[in-house]
Amino acid sequence: MPLVEPSSHFKQIRDWSGRKHAVLEKYLPAFCRAMSRQRRGRAIWYVDGYAGAGVYRDSQNPSTSTAYGSPVLAARITGEPTRCLNVEEDQDNFDSLQRETSHFPHVENICNDFNTIVDDVLAKVAGCPAFFFLDSFGTKELPMEGLIDRIAMRHNPTDILLRYATGAVRRLAASYEKDPVRGGANARNLDKWFRGQEWRIHVEQLSGEERDNALLRYYLRQITSISSGRLKFACSYPIRSTDGITKYHLVFATGDRLGMKLMSDILFEAEAKYNKEHEAHRNEKELAKRNGQLSLFDPPAPDPDTQIAERVSQLKQAILDQSRAPERQWEFDDLRCTLIEGGWFAQFSEKDFRAACKELYAEGKIERLSSGKAWSRGTEFTLHSPSEGLIQS
Repeated sequence: MPLVEPSSHFKQIRDWSGRKHAVLEKYLPAFCRAMSRQRRGRAIWYVDGYAGAGVYRDSQNPSTSTAYGSPVLAARITGEPTRCLNVEEDQDNFDSLQRETSHFPHVENICNDFNTIVDDVLAKVAGCPAFFFLDSFGTKELPMEGLIDRIAMRHNPTDILLRYATGAVRRLAASYEKDPVRGGANARNLDKWFRGQEWRIHVEQLSGEERDNALLRYYLRQITSISSGRLKFACSYPIRSTDGITKYHLVFATGDRLGMKLMSDILFEAEAKYNKEHEAHRNEKELAKRNGQLSLFDPPAPDPDTQIAERVSQLKQAILDQSRAPERQWEFDDLRCTLIEGGWFAQFSEKDFRAACKELYAEGKIERLSSGKAWSRGTEFTLHSPSEGLIQS
């Protein structure tokens, strides 16, 4: 029987899709490990709402796969007690998905539109921790109203990683402004996408990148403001091509500080890796323009040690800024999470934070309450305001 080729989207993986999958590969096992400690005999669910074909195939030889898609990646890195539920509407993609996951006993596939069966999916995973990966291609397929909000109102631990279609939002907003025929329908689509109408104010008052950023911030606020929802923290990360073009944003939402901390660490590492790849790509292009001749005027590459020192210095100030808060006694992880929530998401590593604490202690600017020398989870200390001066050791 000849192999039916899946849709063109799955013919070849792009470099930016690889970055998205790398985030999934890092976070999903961490989520499963964390949930395994509190599952009380229940399954842990991975739900892929727009699963696709399971693999990317060589366009010249459809029988040859070139990379795994998200459902196969998830199946390979999980096992009992984790269950994988994949939903795919396109029949050709679904047939491919079935073939690629048939040897994983913990995987179940459904051929249907995720939006129309979301209630059935929610009933199936009810009472269990669940991670939802929602990688749709536009705004109509992934509205916050009637879909994301229903997932957010689950009673059990729930994390969501979804695609925020940056370009599609931009096009629909432009249609609302300028297209008298389709503008109204596209505006109603955006009302559902954002689960609100404040986006119209941003569109009317802003333009360009400033508008894009304001709309994304509004989207994140709307996720965490869902009435009775479990999602208390939402953040975004740009998925870019190697040459620096933003393709879309990943939005991560969770109700658990541990999930927020884990994803912050993962995206910090992802950004560091991306910056190296982007810099290498830029240098290759510049060298090609000059026929491989280096210039004496090329700027030196950033020094990693200098970058770390600058980051730790900024962290030290951010830690000391918390001395103005009513809470003066802190625990290592609690303060770290407070900084992440306050704008430092994906901006530093645990190693950076530990270094900042150690330096502040050595300088006499924080007082350690816990015994021992290690600075890690459980370490307690007190912050002193600058007016109190240095602690005498």
